[in-house]
Amino acid sequence: MDIEFIKWLVTGGLGGAVISFLLKSWFESRLKNSIKHEYDSKLLELKNTLDKDSAALAVIQNHYRTTNAAGHDKVLNSISYLWNGMVELRKIKPSILTISDLLVES
Repeated sequence: MDIEFIKWLVTGGLGGAVISFLLKSWFESRLKNSIKHEYDSKLLELKNTLDKDSAALAVIQNHYRTTNAAGHDKVLNSISYLWNGMVELRKIKPSILTISDLLVES
């Protein structure tokens, strides 16, 4: 009877160890997959937000680039117009005014 009891005890202990190991592995894998799914969904949400922000920033940059280019052209045209006016003034101004402009009161 002692041998039978020891056999039952060993097989029961061995079976319990195998079942507890399998349950532990199953719970671990379920927990890891649950956490992975949660992180993956959060990562996807962050990527979508980043893509939206990146697209908005690209639109703003393009708008600024086109606006700045138009303004830059206007500034260059204004400088050219002023320079041409200065050249014309020098041509039609008498030369004596140039000398008197350089003289100071002292």
